[in-house]
Amino acid sequence: MSYKKYCNAAVLGALSSLLLAIPAATGAPRLPANEYACQVKDQSGASSLVLVQADDLQQAAVVAAESWYRVRGPRDAGPVTVVECVDKEQGSFRDRAFQRSYRESLL
Repeated sequence: MSYKKYCNAAVLGALSSLLLAIPAATGAPRLPANEYACQVKDQSGASSLVLVQADDLQQAAVVAAESWYRVRGPRDAGPVTVVECVDKEQGSFRDRAFQRSYRESLL
């Protein structure tokens, strides 16, 4: 291989590596690390389940309230109260009836 062909191949290899690295560095946003199940209550007192991804329990409560509002819409939703968020796999709700309902919904 001539020196000129070797340099062209080296430059092409370096550019290819760079082009492959750019999407990985700037591509899709990072997903939160954990999954949570949240119990929310609307104005009427009806409980609902909202599943969210968040980095921690505090963020999960905020995301659950925002998600509920987006799904229901401003006309129907009204304020929502986040009662509790738990780890989706290992957490347990304090409200035993809601916990039972949640576990049955996973089956």
